[in-house]
Amino acid sequence: MNKTDRLLAILPESVRREVSQVRTTIRLLAVGKGADQREKTYLETLRIAVLNKRKVRFSYSKKLPEADGNRQSVRVVAPYGLVLLHGSWVLIGQCELRQQLRHFRLSRMDELIMLEDSYQLPSDFNLQDYKQPDDRHVNVRIQANSNIVDKVKEANHFYMESMEEHADGLHVLYRVRQPEELLSWILGWGADVVVLEPESLRERVRTEVEKMLKCY
Repeated sequence: MNKTDRLLAILPESVRREVSQVRTTIRLLAVGKGADQREKTYLETLRIAVLNKRKVRFSYSKKLPEADGNRQSVRVVAPYGLVLLHGSWVLIGQCELRQQLRHFRLSRMDELIMLEDSYQLPSDFNLQDYKQPDDRHVNVRIQANSNIVDKVKEANHFYMESMEEHADGLHVLYRVRQPEELLSWILGWGADVVVLEPESLRERVRTEVEKMLKCY
């Protein structure tokens, strides 16, 4: 019996049940800097919703726009659990709009409320065993200048796969669904970050920089 199990054994039954419930609804995969105050408030609301099997509604901003150019939508979700991945809290739940299990970053939520509507958790769903379908098939490789190596490491980007230090700086590999998912992040580093691949993203960065220069 490990230390955690020994501690649980001396707790009252009601407390042990609550601890057991929390352990099945929250999962830590790679701990990072954590949440800001707004996310902490949402985290508590979602934790209660998960424990009480209550649906939630929120406005959601996607990273990239849909075909019609819209990034905003209102979602009603049956929340199954919460995962902390690389410092970003993610809600896993059944989305009524998409009619499937989806993942929502708390940082992109707004106007979150818990509804009166209840739901049943599927008997075959286990958060601790759940693996997110991997549809990130595009590799993006960047070179970060030596003067920002520590900052890039600390950023611990959600899509980061690996990093290697070279004489010319830090080479970092990301896996994404679309290269544009990293565009704003790359532009934010200015000349200290260079895209090594793919060429299509290199061209897109050049185009965006040219647009910015025309504004001055």
